[in-house]
Amino acid sequence: MIGNDIVDLHYAYQQSNWQRDRFLDKIFTQEEQCLIAKTSNKFEKVWLLWSMKESAYKAYVQKYPNRFFNPKMLQCKLFTSCKGQVSIKGEQFGTQTKRNKKVIHTIAFSQEENRQPISEYFDLANSSYPLQQTETRRKFKLNAEKVLNIPAESLHIVKSKAGIPQLFTNGNSLNLSFSLTHHGRFGAYCILES
Repeated sequence: MIGNDIVDLHYAYQQSNWQRDRFLDKIFTQEEQCLIAKTSNKFEKVWLLWSMKESAYKAYVQKYPNRFFNPKMLQCKLFTSCKGQVSIKGEQFGTQTKRNKKVIHTIAFSQEENRQPISEYFDLANSSYPLQQTETRRKFKLNAEKVLNIPAESLHIVKSKAGIPQLFTNGNSLNLSFSLTHHGRFGAYCILES
């Protein structure tokens, strides 16, 4: 199972108020709050940990399609500035993060996964949510075409009752782990090689 999340740092800076009273207490464990407190760039650390939680959550609900909202149940550990781990109900998900001054992009994968994830993040031309979603899906299908050797126009993404995207071709589920995300001016996807 695989998940991914992207944070447009400029958009997050403008739209969020992560410093308001009790925000950190609602989202992060005491250990995570210590990581945030110890760093010189608290803003970036908040969104790195958030991105790790979100990507691991997406991988987890692919395996157990029962959504919940309890960010503190997802516990982050950082091994390096770009590698970490998130624990959810006793399950471990490895994380890999790419970041720069504009964006944080994290993928999460089951610890037992031995296939190499393919991921990409990209600029979006429009900040309209429906257009972001359309462009992210289009770019994902073009890459999936190469990975799966199936024409992009025959690939269809349908969300399950639990809200998990599934990939179909000719009415048949491809039973493939992938994840889509967008935020602000960026979109991203990840897919496991077959």
